[in-house]
Amino acid sequence: EPMTSHDNTANAVLAAIEEGERLWPHNSHAVEDPAVEMAVLATIDRPTDAPNHTPLLRPGRKTSTPARRLFNAVFGKALGWSNYDLFAAPCDRCLRDVQPEHTLWVNAGPTVVDLHVCDDCRTELDTSLHGLVWS
Repeated sequence: EPMTSHDNTANAVLAAIEEGERLWPHNSHAVEDPAVEMAVLATIDRPTDAPNHTPLLRPGRKTSTPARRLFNAVFGKALGWSNYDLFAAPCDRCLRDVQPEHTLWVNAGPTVVDLHVCDDCRTELDTSLHGLVWS
């Protein structure tokens, strides 16, 4: 039976999910925290001009940094935080206007979401969730 374009799309999506898991297999359980889950969903809902079916690192909700290929981000070919992210952006988890100094990459299938969180949120997350890998 011939493959349809639907099969090709499904295979491409599955391949992207597997590639995302391989490149960054950490922190998918962070979405057990409701505020992290909301930040991840808000990020994934935002449109992006990045290519389809490619594992991406997508910055948290209120950032000026573009999405980039997960491979490049993991292997250090990517840009760091922008000045906006460092000095003006609020915490992605609690949304308070405090300087978020900690980076949590949350695996959400083919997309890994790059959340910047404040000291208080890092402490709360480390207390409630075990085995988080901070970047």
